[in-house]
Amino acid sequence: MLQTNIVWLWLCLSSLPAWLVAAQSIASQAYTPVAGACSQGFTLVRMAGSSPGNQSLSTSEASYVQARRSEVIPQAWKTYLANVEATNVTLPSYVSSILSGSSSQTPNFGIATSGGGYRAAIFGAGVLNALDGRNASSNSAGIGGLLQTATYLAGLSGGSWFLTSLAQANFPTMQELVFGYPNSTVANNSWGGWNANYSVYAPSSDPVTDAEYLVQLVEELEGKYDAGYNVTFADVWSRALARHFVNGTFPSNFYDESYTHGAGILWSSVSETESFTSYAMPFPIVVSDVLAPGQNTSNDLPGDYVPISNPIFEFNVFEMGSYDPMLSAFAPTKYLGTRNNSICITNYDQSALVAGTSSELFNEYNVTGTLESLFGPELSLLNSLLPESGIELDAASWPNPFYGVAPETFSLSNQTDLTLVDGGEDGEVIPLQPLLVKARDVDTILAIDASSDVNNFAAGDSLIATQDRAMLLSSAYSFPPVPTTTEEFTAQNLSTRPTFFGCDTTSTPLLIYLANGGPPHNGEAPVTNTSTSQVAYDSSEIQAMLDQTFIIATQGYPANSSVATDPEWPACLACAIVDRARERAGETRSGVCECCFARYCWSGSTLSTRATQSSNEGPRILSALSLSWTSHNITFVFVSLVVLYAVARAIYHLFLSPLSAIPGPWYAAVSDFWITTHVLRLQQCKTNHQLFEEYGPVVRVGPKKVIFKDITSMRSVYSIHKFDKSKFYKSLLTNENDHAMTTLDHIGHAVRRKGYAQHYIPANLALFQVEAHEHVLELVTALEHVGGKYPLDCLALFRHFMVDVIISSSHGYRQGALSSWILGGMDPIATAISDFPKRGIVRSTMPSCLWNLVCRIPSRRWRQICDSDKIIGEFVGARVYEMRAKEGMGGTSDSERITLLQRLLEYKYSPHQQMPDHDIISEMMGHMIAGSDTTSNSMSYFFWELTRRPDIMSKLQAELDLTMPDSHIVPDLAVLQRLPYLNAFIKEGLRLYSAAPSDLERVVPSSSSKNGALDESFDLMGYALPPGTVIATQAWSMHRDPTIFPSPDSFVPERWLQGPDATAKMAQYLMPFGTGSRQCGGMNLAYMMLRLTVAALVRNFNVTAPPETNETSMEIKDAFVIFPAAMECKLAFHPRN
Repeated sequence: MLQTNIVWLWLCLSSLPAWLVAAQSIASQAYTPVAGACSQGFTLVRMAGSSPGNQSLSTSEASYVQARRSEVIPQAWKTYLANVEATNVTLPSYVSSILSGSSSQTPNFGIATSGGGYRAAIFGAGVLNALDGRNASSNSAGIGGLLQTATYLAGLSGGSWFLTSLAQANFPTMQELVFGYPNSTVANNSWGGWNANYSVYAPSSDPVTDAEYLVQLVEELEGKYDAGYNVTFADVWSRALARHFVNGTFPSNFYDESYTHGAGILWSSVSETESFTSYAMPFPIVVSDVLAPGQNTSNDLPGDYVPISNPIFEFNVFEMGSYDPMLSAFAPTKYLGTRNNSICITNYDQSALVAGTSSELFNEYNVTGTLESLFGPELSLLNSLLPESGIELDAASWPNPFYGVAPETFSLSNQTDLTLVDGGEDGEVIPLQPLLVKARDVDTILAIDASSDVNNFAAGDSLIATQDRAMLLSSAYSFPPVPTTTEEFTAQNLSTRPTFFGCDTTSTPLLIYLANGGPPHNGEAPVTNTSTSQVAYDSSEIQAMLDQTFIIATQGYPANSSVATDPEWPACLACAIVDRARERAGETRSGVCECCFARYCWSGSTLSTRATQSSNEGPRILSALSLSWTSHNITFVFVSLVVLYAVARAIYHLFLSPLSAIPGPWYAAVSDFWITTHVLRLQQCKTNHQLFEEYGPVVRVGPKKVIFKDITSMRSVYSIHKFDKSKFYKSLLTNENDHAMTTLDHIGHAVRRKGYAQHYIPANLALFQVEAHEHVLELVTALEHVGGKYPLDCLALFRHFMVDVIISSSHGYRQGALSSWILGGMDPIATAISDFPKRGIVRSTMPSCLWNLVCRIPSRRWRQICDSDKIIGEFVGARVYEMRAKEGMGGTSDSERITLLQRLLEYKYSPHQQMPDHDIISEMMGHMIAGSDTTSNSMSYFFWELTRRPDIMSKLQAELDLTMPDSHIVPDLAVLQRLPYLNAFIKEGLRLYSAAPSDLERVVPSSSSKNGALDESFDLMGYALPPGTVIATQAWSMHRDPTIFPSPDSFVPERWLQGPDATAKMAQYLMPFGTGSRQCGGMNLAYMMLRLTVAALVRNFNVTAPPETNETSMEIKDAFVIFPAAMECKLAFHPRN
């Protein structure tokens, strides 16, 4: 049904007249952030404390809490006590003393209500309805009034819908909240109820009406977009949610554009409501998770999307930020959107945007590949009306007020924007973290769980996630022990009745767990386990859910299983509420409280989760046999279908595919498995080359992949038609983000290349020669210090050397990697750069879900390889932050020598779009990796070749002795470029030892996707390749063509000293840096450093290889880049003088 509606919706959208999207609505104006001068002395960021033990609340929060606890809560406790006592259960004297105010100790009570869409909003409202002292039925049940005693109330996702609507609507009763006030006046600031009978994203049964509605939502973002702020799907979502959970929308004006529909109603403005100013409502807190570039996915819980190690952000009415120790900082909610202490932004903290952010789970759809299919029309409309690039549309974007804060620990310190998502994406669907903050001193928590663990019922998953996170951040948070599996929760019925956790601990809050874990005990059919994706409810359906939730909240856990309601539940709940205060008062549990805790507390025991056999053994065995027979047959049918599919697929690819006429191994045509095994064995280049020798210049190596070796076809694919890259390159993402090398389409790559191209032109690189010479002489000095007394691993030596060179020219930063390595250390950046290609080649062979699992293998070295991307990303991010800080203080140099980082910081994708920091970081990472490991690997092979060819070494030294009379003065690059033998040596070295000789994969486009000049199929040397075919050539084979390079496996520099005709033809086949428009941008820098380094080292040293460095150890392996089989290249450099 959803798919059908979406299709109709898209058809309608595609034909909408222009006038529907032309004008800016009043809602758009009210939704637009406003800029103005900050007041004198304004400070954007409040640091909340360097350690959890000394964290502090904001002055405003502390003042509100103190006033509520002194002026309101004492009487609320007395009212609640009276309701409990009216149930005629005798309470221990200490309970009455504490609740009546006679004791010096009082509870500090907080409530957390979970996510789970509308289901969670309704269940949360139902539980609080049962606790609300304004509800006579709740008071009669003996638990009414407890809501009024709470200091804090936290919500996330669906729970945030409930909480934000409750707070901004001036804390109405739950019935008034859900259904609105009777006879309420329709106005922008009036509460109209949840309007739940209207679907959130398709409120009408008429596709045209829904299309107009969607246009209206997007149109309301125009002002924010025009003001230069990021607009994402979260904004569309929040404008839809505003019709349900913010003042101003009623059934009678639902589609009326003359109303603001909640736009302009701010989360910070809750502090101005009557209920808040009179301290009548608990202090409200909304929770959201954050996506971090390079986030540590090893801390992902199974099935979740955000690592538990990422900071959790809270939005309270005064501040937004995190108490997590990696940040521990806050910014004023009223001024969110502000980036400095001079220009203050207001009107950004829209109440609906806060709720929309907390429930923004569309990145999950994107991860699972269903976002485009489910919400394609909305995304297309958003992109067409408000076009943006470089923005993550599937998450909420908030300007980062914490830019530059805690860069050592806060991974988002270098991000200009925070990417926030649903608060339950880390598995913690109950927002307990704000209530665990030590500065808040909450001692008792009611955890309302309406998440969807099993059949849309809760089964403890969220508590398990919070326990895991509290253990990870044990210095910050204390959490009572809970079971470690949902099976334990289910086996012990901990989610189908109220359960107390922490009864026997003293250092944690006591947790009262009340879950939507099953139907009530009275035998009613369940109505509260509706789907999270259900976004429309009839009033009767909601009322039925509220009524059943009331039963669940008041039934307790009877000691006698023959009755449905525990008459002692109100007393037991009161016993739990006061237990921590009892402990502080030095009292001992007694009376009914002792019995209650024996019944309601989880003892910490575990049970077998295997079902216990009942007395009906015979029927159960028969049932099991029947199930076994059914499972056997299902398995047989499934296996048969799989085999049939595999056979049919093989027949198609072998005989019916458009590629079936292309020569190649038959098993390669059936599956990618065969070529993948050679990729994993690090010998793809050699395997492809052998295939060319056996089958000719065109070979099929996969069901949809063809390789070729032909100069004319190479020009056609890479230079003329400029085919887009294949998805293989996505395995080389940096910081989980694209850079120039991984941007698949030609047009997108051209935009990125424009940002860095000027950096690598020879005239600009010449400006960096002084630093380059200094690095080369540092290398010479280091090798002279060693004096050839022992061999050095040239892979590591040259890698550390090139890391210094690249970082110096691109960042303007002295890393000192070489000096660290010479002294026996391993520079972490150089190590990570070495690991990155290995990471990429393994990642390219498996889906992301399997990669995430593989990265959890408990091996320190393997984890280091998996984290190589993150290590480099954190380094580059720090450099970006430093450069931004220098710019802010006017400290950047006015020299003509502009670093690559400076260029990218100034680069704009378009006149109105600056290159965002996450793209800058990814691009810089790509250049570091491509420039360091590749050059160092080739250089190592160059010098190993010299140990085997003293004749070549003699010729080089003769030429360089004349050019460099002083061995420690390296000539200008222009001089080295004119040395014939040096340049012949380098060309021959790049022919045999080009760093990246592997397949350069491209994809045959459809005729409509490229220039309109292609036929439906692409002609490759007489073979018609259909769109979608992956084609590639490789430098390895082009460089070893015997018709162009006689004796192709021999190292012969002299071949490049022949006449111009011969060398010109060879040059056409030489492609060590790729070919066509996607040729390596750093090629000129690589040539410069090869010339300078070879010249300096050959002039100053003779080179020898120890016995362990031989043909076997130096056998070339390829993981997109080449490296020796031994993973090292040990050579000794002996000073000549």
